[in-house]
Amino acid sequence: AKSDDFQSSLRRCIESVCMAFQCLFGHAYFANGRERKLVAQDIHYFATEPKSRRFVELISRSSVQSGSGLCGRILATGEPNWIPNILTDERLQHLAADLGVDQKCGFGFPVKIGDEIFAILEFVSEQSIDQDSEILEVVRAVGQQVGFVLERKLAAEENRRAKIAADEANHAKSRF
Repeated sequence: AKSDDFQSSLRRCIESVCMAFQCLFGHAYFANGRERKLVAQDIHYFATEPKSRRFVELISRSSVQSGSGLCGRILATGEPNWIPNILTDERLQHLAADLGVDQKCGFGFPVKIGDEIFAILEFVSEQSIDQDSEILEVVRAVGQQVGFVLERKLAAEENRRAKIAADEANHAKSRF
């Protein structure tokens, strides 16, 4: 249930950002802090159906090293990042070809729980949007709010597990 709650929250966030910025595509990566890399999740939104299933399979199995490409830079810095032309990012070039888009922008932002990056959300827009500090502040705030929601869900899940453990301990004690 916990996993489904996280995934549904992230999916709703991705869909909302895609609609707000007229994005063709939005996708989530979970951070693997020990290895300083991102692992793709099957959490995404497409404004239109991708031209091939191959694209969905590739994006869902990909991983990104810290510092490499758009999402890798976000992982390395912990800050939102923007690429005015996705064709300048080697990984996003492949996405653009598979999505059938021309020169468009890509952007992403971290979702943090406390000071740790939990996820990075990546988007490809069909609009050529110039980098704008106000937009970066908006996506930073979105990432923070999603992080707060996920943090509350984690705490609620931990409380639920602690209550179950306490109830089981009380039940075991009463049997003696």
